[in-house]
Amino acid sequence: MKKIFRSLCALLLASVALTSCLGDDDEQVTTYSDVAITQFTLGTLNRYTTTTSATTGNDTVLKTTVAGSSYKMTIDQLGHTIYNREELPVGTDVRHVLCTVSTRNGGIVALQSMTSDSLSWFSATDSIDFSVPRTFRVYAIDGSAHRDYVVSVTASATQGVDFAWQQVSPAGQTDELSDHQVVSFRGQLLLFGSPTGYYSDPDAIYRSADGTQWERLTPNITMSHCRGRVSVLDNRLYMVTNEGLYCSDDAQTWQQVRANGSLYEPGALWQLIGAGTRELFAEAYMGTDANHEPMTLMQIVSSVDGGLTWTPDDTDEDTDPYLTPTLFKFGCVAFNYSPTDQTDYVLLVGGTMDATTDGYITPWRKLSSYAREGSRGQWVSMTVDDANRYALPFSEVYGLVCFDGKVLALCGKTGEQVAIYQSADQGITWKNANSFALPDGFANGPLSMTATDDALWIVSPTGQTWKGTYR
Repeated sequence: MKKIFRSLCALLLASVALTSCLGDDDEQVTTYSDVAITQFTLGTLNRYTTTTSATTGNDTVLKTTVAGSSYKMTIDQLGHTIYNREELPVGTDVRHVLCTVSTRNGGIVALQSMTSDSLSWFSATDSIDFSVPRTFRVYAIDGSAHRDYVVSVTASATQGVDFAWQQVSPAGQTDELSDHQVVSFRGQLLLFGSPTGYYSDPDAIYRSADGTQWERLTPNITMSHCRGRVSVLDNRLYMVTNEGLYCSDDAQTWQQVRANGSLYEPGALWQLIGAGTRELFAEAYMGTDANHEPMTLMQIVSSVDGGLTWTPDDTDEDTDPYLTPTLFKFGCVAFNYSPTDQTDYVLLVGGTMDATTDGYITPWRKLSSYAREGSRGQWVSMTVDDANRYALPFSEVYGLVCFDGKVLALCGKTGEQVAIYQSADQGITWKNANSFALPDGFANGPLSMTATDDALWIVSPTGQTWKGTYR
């Protein structure tokens, strides 16, 4: 680090000396403190694929090339990340990558080592190992500022491999459930739902090791209507019932974290929305206000201490912080967005609050940074406009998951055929995911979806279960 800093100082002194040698009639040199990477382009990459002879059975490795410039690198100036939305083809060599970098106001680019904090000057003629995300640093030409970017170059591990669905259990394994939800937890599947559909009746929990058989559990509490999404945080389950917030390590023994004296007292948790890597999100009752329709006001609140205390979340200045009390059939997913500053990207999709007049869903997102106190971001509505030809059609969202590097949403309407939509840009655009197409005879909605490391799982209200994997 000291070496490159001395080199940078020498370069800047040279530029100052050159400026001082210019006469009054010569062109003046101006330095800038504004700094950013404005363009990042991949060069030609090698690709290695294996073919097997049908006669001898011997494998042959074929080397071809990929035009890296055809795969646009997205620059997120807010999150300080650079990445390719469209994955490179399977077999692309990402350990030897040539690239070109453009900067604002002539900024100077350095590359951090993979094994230490040391930096070296970036050269477009030197190949770079992108088997892991790499940190690029751009220095302002006057030496007064710098900015780091985490650059990821990803190639598909599954492209060209078929994704297939298999029904692993028949209908009738559980009671007919309403408002059901399937959750992946500690290597097992858990199914939550109401056997009667009435808020006043207790809900049920079923457990399965592999989706083939469902066993009804006997929890130590009476679940008087599980409200919202059962969520996992720090390897613990959390759920909100009429009585308050509960947590569990095994889905059978639950302890109350926070009580609701009444659902209609200010600050009462109305329903759980989801969880990030460090936060729980819920919808809380905030009172009534004649200036809002409907009269009841709800607001998204968050907790960083396992649900003991809750803080109202901020929204952007153009978004009303209060929600309608009918947020339903929605999905919430969170993933690590920027490892360098410990930032979560939280995506919320679905519910009547997201309906647009054009019949599309407007997702909400929040960037929560935990590296600095008080920088947990705000909820922003990702408004759908005429320029976005790939908005998510308005429907019920039965599941929202991260799988194979993409965000997948299982959408549909009760009694109608469901479909899976995928987003490769964190919820901005959505396309009907042909690679995850559901087979003929698949049940109509409502359904529920979750994901494990190697599979997608979809469960019907009667316990009929499908498993989707690459083969």
